[in-house]
Amino acid sequence: MKTKDKRIDLTSDIIKGIKAIKYFGWENVFTKKILNLRTQEFSSLSKIKYLDVFCLILWTVTSITIVTSTFITFSLIKHNIQQTNAFTVILKFLLFVLNFI
Repeated sequence: MKTKDKRIDLTSDIIKGIKAIKYFGWENVFTKKILNLRTQEFSSLSKIKYLDVFCLILWTVTSITIVTSTFITFSLIKHNIQQTNAFTVILKFLLFVLNFI
């Protein structure tokens, strides 16, 4: 957001002083400044989005891993998984996960 604020401030300053910029021929200088700030802003936003994707994948994989490990442990201990037990466990895990969303 800091980079976005800098870019917006620079853009508004350019708009306010457009006559002087045109008069002295500084268009290329200010264009480079704005493009540099846009590049920094895009870099920051892309890092945040990659972190969001990583967290989403981790959240999904964690819930699947917990359910799978629970069924494996249950089958190793009792050697018998019935449909009612399996659906009950899946429902409990879904309710548990939905409480945190």
